[in-house]
Amino acid sequence: MTEAGKTVLLLSLPNYDRRYMFHKEMGSGVGFKSLRAPKNHGRPRQIYAIAELQYAAAVLRAAGHRPIIDDDQYRDSTSRGLYRTALKERCPDCAAIFVRTSLPTLFLDLEQAELLRELYPGVPLYIFGPLFAAAEMVDFVKSRKVYDGVVASEIEAVITDIVEGRDPAEIQGLYHLREGAYDCGNPARALTNMQDLPLPAYDLVDTGKLDRFIVQTSRGCPIGCNYCPYFISQGNKFRAKTAERSLEEIRHLVETFGAKRLIIHDPIFTLDRKRIERLCELLIEADLGVEWECESHMNHLDPALIELMYRAGLRILAYGVESANEEVLKKANRRFKNWEKMKENIEAAKKLGIETRAYFILALPGDTVEGAYATMALARHLGSDYSKFNLPNPYPGTGAYDLALAEGRLDRALFERDREAFYRARGLHGHNEPSMTEDISDLQAQYLSRIGNHSMLLERETGLSLTRRSKIAAYKVAVQGISALRQVGLPVG
Repeated sequence: MTEAGKTVLLLSLPNYDRRYMFHKEMGSGVGFKSLRAPKNHGRPRQIYAIAELQYAAAVLRAAGHRPIIDDDQYRDSTSRGLYRTALKERCPDCAAIFVRTSLPTLFLDLEQAELLRELYPGVPLYIFGPLFAAAEMVDFVKSRKVYDGVVASEIEAVITDIVEGRDPAEIQGLYHLREGAYDCGNPARALTNMQDLPLPAYDLVDTGKLDRFIVQTSRGCPIGCNYCPYFISQGNKFRAKTAERSLEEIRHLVETFGAKRLIIHDPIFTLDRKRIERLCELLIEADLGVEWECESHMNHLDPALIELMYRAGLRILAYGVESANEEVLKKANRRFKNWEKMKENIEAAKKLGIETRAYFILALPGDTVEGAYATMALARHLGSDYSKFNLPNPYPGTGAYDLALAEGRLDRALFERDREAFYRARGLHGHNEPSMTEDISDLQAQYLSRIGNHSMLLERETGLSLTRRSKIAAYKVAVQGISALRQVGLPVG
């Protein structure tokens, strides 16, 4: 403890498996991991700053405490021994430890609690993250009984109360281990007032290793697509910083840390049009020389707003399209399907020099092989600079996840028999995810995603690209063949 308050250690623990890239900030913070090319296994992994760590540290510092952020992304430890030494040197002692977990890192984070107890005997350990918006994930971690507290609330909303010793029964969303069992006096999750957040404490990490800074100007999504982790992890209440407060944060990152590129990691950046128009006007006036990217919904964009955003520094615009299949959109609660408005927005952005990135999901409930091909045709019609065809990755707590379990699209027997093995499989993204619809087999879904992705790459390549064309043709034949065999009752793929 220091004279100014308590020393608090905020951790993102290491992952030693060099085969994978771990994305704790992606998927609304629930996270996923993806395979790395073998040639990259010896190279440092790209760093995605975790917004909650910087904001939580800033909240603690504003309350008079001394936060220490140790996010191993910046170190990329290769062994437990090296990590142990480095961590103890960075933080010899502390009063409390908070570990930011995610779906793909959960089990290693649970295992490493023992190491933390050895290094810091008697110091209370807490684990937190958007993952715990799903009650079943809270219950699973509680069953392991290795952390003193599981924090389901957004961490910035409760961390000061926990550190300062407020009665755990009075803290929303805190499950506190006491006499071998977890108690929670108020399971309702506390959500952060975004406007009241202090400026993020990026001075506590090695910003020289960042190529982009991540900021959040809002949280919460009132739309509620049933597959989306934003809705479950951040709730449906839209909470935003004012344009003036958002500019203050961006200016701080530029002038203090030399930020040149930002990712504005909001669920729907342009949901409040007047706020964004005001922010863009302020950015244009400030002339900070910073470029940024955002994700938004095409229903909340038009060419005039896109042009204003470009003048304010927008250079990459990402958006979900998901599917051309009417049944898929209906089942997913995805109400927007004005393709011509979307195309108009895309063309306006491209004309200005904004890179456009479209994301699609094949094999969602209600999809068919024909629907998947229609989605690929839609992608070609829209003409985005980059189109990515993903397969469903049901996040615990979402409606799509519950439906997939109920209908057997996810392995219900494994879920009941070996929850750890089941959750480990859920954290891997971009590699053999199962189909969520009876009309497309798992193997067909994998082939369809490859057809879509190879086709989009082919359109951007020069030359004949015979190898890629051959792969596309082979996958199409395989999809057709599996359909034929399934029609006669053979359980293929």
